[in-house]
Amino acid sequence: MIVDNGKRRSLVIAGVFDGECGESEGVLSFIPNLFGKPAVTARGGLLDGDPVSLSIEAAPDGRFFTAKYRRIA
Repeated sequence: MIVDNGKRRSLVIAGVFDGECGESEGVLSFIPNLFGKPAVTARGGLLDGDPVSLSIEAAPDGRFFTAKYRRIA
């Protein structure tokens, strides 16, 4: 069996997350490591140093979050 865990990206979401996240098929996944609440406070961040707009959703288990992103030109 081949498992694709995606690639690692640098993600910064002010007050919510700062570190490496996973990306697979254009969706980011991360476990918050700061104090903010992702679905409530976060609308954007930096992905590999570039500004992005984020649409964040909690995963079914509520432990980690996924985010679709769009680069801001």
